Amino acid sequence: MKKNQALVLGVISFVVVLILITGTNGLLSLQSRSSNSQTLQTEDAMKKEDAMKKEDAMTKEDAMKKEDAMKKEDAMKKEDAMKKEDAMTKEDAMAKKSGQYVSYNKDSLTGNSNVIFFAASWCPTCRGLDNAINSQANTIPSDLTILKADYDTETSLKQKYGVTFQHTLVQVDDKGNMLKKWNGSQNIAAIVGELV
Repeated sequence: MKKNQALVLGVISFVVVLILITGTNGLLSLQSRSSNSQTLQTEDAMKKEDAMKKEDAMTKEDAMKKEDAMKKEDAMKKEDAMKKEDAMTKEDAMAKKSGQYVSYNKDSLTGNSNVIFFAASWCPTCRGLDNAINSQANTIPSDLTILKADYDTETSLKQKYGVTFQHTLVQVDDKGNMLKKWNGSQNIAAIVGELV
């Protein structure tokens, strides 16, 4: 029995020592697990914080890109508007600089050079000059007014200037006094070349 008791006590001692050793290792294991868990939580928090910082940086970068794009678009719109304004100014200047091609009436004589163009609708050379003047109207010098008179209906005007056939041109002053008469100009340059 003493042997049995000794054996039982030995086994109990062994179990106690084993429990103590396992218990200490268990505590160490729990502490290690707890420490690892805290480390993982800290790492996760740091990763989340880094991700948020990157997202904020990307959002700011996107906002800056959008702002830059809007600034470029505004600059392009301003540039286009300035180009249009310049073009309009040039057109206005051209319109002011170019002379006129209008239908004759006695009130249309100006202080500028006036040329009365006697044209008939049935006359091919008259139609040719009429088309040339219309297509090149912006090249009429600013001090020139070309007045188109109907050859078939302006009988008294033809008599006044001694016009006997169509496609006759008569340069007059602002009072209607004849300065020169000629026939056959083909375009504006030819008309200007005849002026006195």
